[in-house]
Amino acid sequence: MSLGVSSIGFLGAGKIASALARGFLAAGLISKDRITASAPSRKDLEKIEDLGINVTESNEETAKNSEVLLVAVKPHVVPKVLKEVSPCITKDHLIVSVAAGVTIETIEKNLPDNTRVIRCMPNTPVVVRNGVTIYSQGTAVQEGDKNLVHQLLMSVGICHEMDEY
Repeated sequence: MSLGVSSIGFLGAGKIASALARGFLAAGLISKDRITASAPSRKDLEKIEDLGINVTESNEETAKNSEVLLVAVKPHVVPKVLKEVSPCITKDHLIVSVAAGVTIETIEKNLPDNTRVIRCMPNTPVVVRNGVTIYSQGTAVQEGDKNLVHQLLMSVGICHEMDEY
């Protein structure tokens, strides 16, 4: 099964990023050489490196090398991380945030105008590919973006779209 995207990046390499990457790989959606994860230290990257994916301490490198960019960092660092990668974001990027409590508005205001943003909230069982995820679309999202995110999220459980509030 093919996704129709060339690359996926994770800003953050913790439990949720690892669980999602494992699900995408197990479902055969993308090959491990097309996934990159970044975290601020080698220690953080060790959690996800066993998947055989590309790892780096550079968020900018991850953004430049990813068509779909998942924001999987702690909520309090989201604005800082988004400002860091903002110069690398193009019209070709789809940003998917799994950061709890960070609104689409907050994400969009820290990225270039018309950036395609989807916010999702997976629960812990995505680790065993039996999760439930709710997602909401930003202002510039297209139908194909929603279909892509739906396909990604269905690989780790079930998902449903709803309005953010």
